Amino acid sequence: MSSNKRKKIAKNLYYDSDRKLYYVKFYYGIINGKQQQEWKTYKTKNDATKALKLFEINRDDGRSLDPSKQTLTEFLDYWLKYKSTRCEYTTIYGYKNIINKYLIPHLGKMALKKIQPTHIITYMSNISAEGLSNNTIKKHYDLLKSVFKQAVIEDKIPFNIMEKVEPPKIQKKEMSFYTIEELALLLDIISAKPALDIAVHIAVYTGLRREEILGLKWDCVDFDNSIFTIKKAITKAGSTVIEKMPKTKGSYRKIRIPDYLLQKLKEYKQIQIRNARLFGNNEYEYIFCKPDGGFYHVNYISTMFKNVIEQYNLKPIRFHDLRHTFASIAQECGISIFEISKALGHSTVATTSNIYTHLFDDTHAKVIDGVAQGIDMARNKLNLINSQKNQ
Repeated sequence: MSSNKRKKIAKNLYYDSDRKLYYVKFYYGIINGKQQQEWKTYKTKNDATKALKLFEINRDDGRSLDPSKQTLTEFLDYWLKYKSTRCEYTTIYGYKNIINKYLIPHLGKMALKKIQPTHIITYMSNISAEGLSNNTIKKHYDLLKSVFKQAVIEDKIPFNIMEKVEPPKIQKKEMSFYTIEELALLLDIISAKPALDIAVHIAVYTGLRREEILGLKWDCVDFDNSIFTIKKAITKAGSTVIEKMPKTKGSYRKIRIPDYLLQKLKEYKQIQIRNARLFGNNEYEYIFCKPDGGFYHVNYISTMFKNVIEQYNLKPIRFHDLRHTFASIAQECGISIFEISKALGHSTVATTSNIYTHLFDDTHAKVIDGVAQGIDMARNKLNLINSQKNQ
């Protein structure tokens, strides 16, 4: 580096007053008998300082290598640490599963700079042959796209190779839901199972997600104003139970509680109060919990539901399909897509439309048929008037 305008302001950090850029020297040490270093520019001192500090931490831990020889495994290790400060624990857990089970065994030893689109295409073909669905492979594709995007930002590679790889086509899952008559039968059958009964009623009367129902506490219920406040969700990553914020900004919402469901909640609270006395506990915090107040396994609600469906030979649906049932019944009752989207807690109406295309396609048909019928009536009326004039 040579410029009279570049002044050293700290170790390995320089400022060019002409270009108004900060220059950072990344020194890797002596590799194969030669000093290895590279330079990068940053627009702000803060960005330059952070990059240098992170580099030095990685170098001291033995992770900073000659950039031309850095493997995908080494960069993935860095990328995960970077993402862990920006993503939910459950998201990072999913990333680690993909990386450790698939990416590292297939591509991990390759130098980051030498990976080409053909390698990615071969990788996707191989994991497809291992039995992974297109929907799962799309998650691998998205992860790799994010990894290589970060590598481009940090000047590790010249361009994002994923832009030259066609993503797998998403296979839409077949959606199941109950009619009002099928739902009535289900609600009658589960009435003898209090915990499942209240969970199913909340799902079909409000459209809440499973993790939102699990996260409901009694302080989320405003009995006086008949309102649920959705503030937390409970899920799991491996064996770890995670309490987190709802899925999207739209998921943090208030939902009206219908009178029948409100009465069911009051009755269920009395059951919990009796259980608390029986087990010598205080009043329970969560609505959906064991008789002694403890947590059910996160998947238990789905398992209980599946067992009832099989035991009584009902039409097979998943617990999550109760949410689809809510949307289907709302659409049949003439509720607008905007109002359904708000109730479901989707981030945009487009999300609702994409998920429930089949439902709203029917609605569009009704609208079009209605408009056509109106025009036909007007045309027939005009024809009748004209006919009368000509007589």
